[in-house]
Amino acid sequence: MLDMKKKVFLFLQVCVILCAVCLSSCNDVIENNDDRASKGTSIIPNPMTVGQKVTISGPNFREASEVVFPGGVSVSNLTRSGDFQLSMTVPSGAAIIGNITVKLPGGDFTIPTEVIIVTPKTNIAIPDSREINEENGLFWVGPNDKLEIRGEGLGAVAALVLPGDITIEAMNFRKTESLIEVYIPMGVARLVAKVQLIMHDGSIQYTSNEVDFSGDGYIPPELLPFCGRSFKVWSWDEEEEFPFGNGGYGSGTGPAWWKPDVDVQFGVHGRGAKMSFQLPNKMTLTLKDGTVYEGKFKVDLTKPVGTWSKGKLEVTSGDEQLSIIGGTYGNYNGSYSLYPKIFDIITLTNAEMMLAFQYPEETGTANFYMFRVREDEGEGSGGGAIRVPDEYKPFVGGGSKIWEWNDADGNCYGKGDGLNEDNPTWWAAPEGGKKFEAEEGMKATMTLTYAGKGNLKLTKNKEDGSSESGSWDMDMSARKDGWKRAIGKFTTDKITVLSGKDDGGKDVFEYWILKMSDTEMMLGKSEEGDDWDFEKEGWGTASLWLFRAQEE
Repeated sequence: MLDMKKKVFLFLQVCVILCAVCLSSCNDVIENNDDRASKGTSIIPNPMTVGQKVTISGPNFREASEVVFPGGVSVSNLTRSGDFQLSMTVPSGAAIIGNITVKLPGGDFTIPTEVIIVTPKTNIAIPDSREINEENGLFWVGPNDKLEIRGEGLGAVAALVLPGDITIEAMNFRKTESLIEVYIPMGVARLVAKVQLIMHDGSIQYTSNEVDFSGDGYIPPELLPFCGRSFKVWSWDEEEEFPFGNGGYGSGTGPAWWKPDVDVQFGVHGRGAKMSFQLPNKMTLTLKDGTVYEGKFKVDLTKPVGTWSKGKLEVTSGDEQLSIIGGTYGNYNGSYSLYPKIFDIITLTNAEMMLAFQYPEETGTANFYMFRVREDEGEGSGGGAIRVPDEYKPFVGGGSKIWEWNDADGNCYGKGDGLNEDNPTWWAAPEGGKKFEAEEGMKATMTLTYAGKGNLKLTKNKEDGSSESGSWDMDMSARKDGWKRAIGKFTTDKITVLSGKDDGGKDVFEYWILKMSDTEMMLGKSEEGDDWDFEKEGWGTASLWLFRAQEE
């Protein structure tokens, strides 16, 4: 009986304690009158930057309708995780310092911890070698070197863009709020440039200093003869009378039994066709008629045929028609036809190459192909950074330049008097430009890049975040009769400039350069016909495009 009384007494004591705890908890309320207390809050990360994802935690945050950042900027696009967490993007316009307020059904709750919203300030260092190019005093990096970017608020960086329009997404580099570590990929253009930082909100920033990307770095030695330190362009060996023919597989040292003229034998694969190998593994075949095939390749020096060959070159993927120059579709004395994809490397230097293709069913026979590096294209076997010719510098600066709409003096795109006006006034954007509004947007930009002769790239970055690329070139010696202000011609391929359409809505691929400097570019197209004489007539309708170089 006594034991039973003790048990009842103990049970009552436990009940009293639990009631006290519950009452105590009920008394610990927040001023928002919500019955569920917002305790144990946290903010990660802090400090933060505009465009960065931030997570806040609190027991009753799951029912929040909005989160208000310092400066009164509200965010309603919230991602909920369980009962406690909310994630959102730091909005533009938020104040530098202040408190975050959570809108709850029972009233507002202000998180006591102040947040700091910083603007990234960055520069570049090379943590391993700190190597300096004595010619220009800049840090010197190359493929596979580690690059360090130091600053503030770097957690908001979504991607990096290196010379040659090489984009590296955040998942492929290490970052904290104050440090980014990235390894330079093979194929980066050998230019002097700043690193472009793309933030989560789509805005673009740059590192505070330039870096020379022409350093040696580390490139697998088997790729150097094919690609140099970026890319090489190869064509038939012009020093050989017969750079193609067949001979013995495993014993032959070049064309022997049958040596046709390559122009007669191959047509569009004849002299004038070319192929390029670009780091890390891109291959391009360009035929005489301009047809282009692309894909990937690999080199394996572990599979020589005795002392006769050095290894294998293999086309691993891409267009079905992709092969080397002369690697045309055929049966090669067999029962079925194919495009040759695997070749034995017979000789290979920085300037010359001989490949052999073994007949699939006549294994003692091979075709031999002899190639030589084109001195006028590609980057050969090394040297310093690509030197931009003077005539291209207004367009690309040291190698790449971003252009945006120039609305400083009014309209920047539309129709006007091509003889007398410096900006369009008859139908124009942004005022009254309905056709323009359906294009890329006023905040769109285009990047012009020079990475060697024949390797000029134009990339349009649209306001909706999408992009597209093609090629471009210019000729400052070109002139147009009857239009004296035309000081050169600007051409594009497989792309137009921003809103590159004429009065009839057709894509425009040729533009006359009406004004050009390091900071401004004005392009035009006559809408009166190619034979219109602006000078004689004293006027003339033209489509006009006005751009300015984006400030870094």
